[in-house]
Amino acid sequence: MSSKKSQRQKLESQMARAGFWDNPDSAQSVVSQLRALKSVIEPVEEIQREVKDLQELFELAAAESDQGELGQLEDDLGEPAEKHPHCHGEHAQAPVKSERGGYDA
Repeated sequence: MSSKKSQRQKLESQMARAGFWDNPDSAQSVVSQLRALKSVIEPVEEIQREVKDLQELFELAAAESDQGELGQLEDDLGEPAEKHPHCHGEHAQAPVKSERGGYDA
């Protein structure tokens, strides 16, 4: 994903240069490439933001033993919090899917 983000930045930099639109065919090619990259990157970034938000809510609810909020998070996540190995005891925490694969707790 980082290579796609890097490529997106490169294309956006190209578009910001003076004279970019002087060659319409070349400009259209860059715009098409950027559009294709954004169609892949933006949904992933949105999911990552949502996961981060849910993790923060989960951690707050677990720390406060807020059963109502935990129940709502269970509905959002699709599984009961008690079934998850990181949801017990005073050190309950949500799992974090790392950028490079695998899970971090």
